[in-house]
Amino acid sequence: MDREFVFSLLTVLLAGVTVLTSATLAPRPRAEPSVEARERRCWRALWRPLMPATLVVAGLCGWVAVEPDPMERMPRLLILAAVPFCAIWTRAVWRALAGLVSGPGTAAAVSLGFVRPGILVSPAFARAVDASALQAACVHEEAHARHHDPIRLWLARLATDLQWPLPAARRRFAQWRQALELARDQEARGHGADGADLAAAVLAAVRLEVVAAGPAASLHNVCEAEFLTERVARLLAPVDAEAGRRSETPATVTLPALTAIWTLAILIGATFGERAVRLLFRLG
Repeated sequence: MDREFVFSLLTVLLAGVTVLTSATLAPRPRAEPSVEARERRCWRALWRPLMPATLVVAGLCGWVAVEPDPMERMPRLLILAAVPFCAIWTRAVWRALAGLVSGPGTAAAVSLGFVRPGILVSPAFARAVDASALQAACVHEEAHARHHDPIRLWLARLATDLQWPLPAARRRFAQWRQALELARDQEARGHGADGADLAAAVLAAVRLEVVAAGPAASLHNVCEAEFLTERVARLLAPVDAEAGRRSETPATVTLPALTAIWTLAILIGATFGERAVRLLFRLG
């Protein structure tokens, strides 16, 4: 049997099982002293369930690089077990591609674009608010653009779809979306937007019942009543003195550590992968 075909099926099967297992066991993000730190922690929580699967894929890459061709036939039971995960991955890719071609919908104010995000304001929203609220909404969207949030939203939806149908994955996505809006509100206020004006803009978007579609970061795309109450209360309160305080591990430490772990996984796969695959075939 062609080893690339076996590699593909084993990747889908083993990585899929690993993702769903990790997503089920992943802890909830803990509370943070600032909304910026909360957003960063919720962002990492979206991706943490996928990290063990990258080690599985790295190990399989090490195995397939040294595995002689041809191979024995893959057990039918393992092939059938891979089918549901093929469906999940196909669904995730399809939804990601559909998101790329969809427009901004009827968003009130939105930041869109992957490389150089721009800001789009709907005429209906511009007529519904005064000049101060409109300016505050634009400052909020500029904060989204500075952080390239449209592509981050697209990637976050893809990561969530890879964990379908687990409700915990959708919950983590919703928590991050809420934290993202609070963090951008905070940043907009730091760049001169008045909290009351921004609250008025958010409520105007709610009254217009507008949402964003596709890979776009909108002024208002999280409409739960409890969250809106929290958001407006924060906007009307004094600016958080802890805003911007960083609490995560720097990328200069994280990236080399991950690279070392992935390299180790490749070496382990190259050394012990054949033995592990033969054992899996016997169990299948």
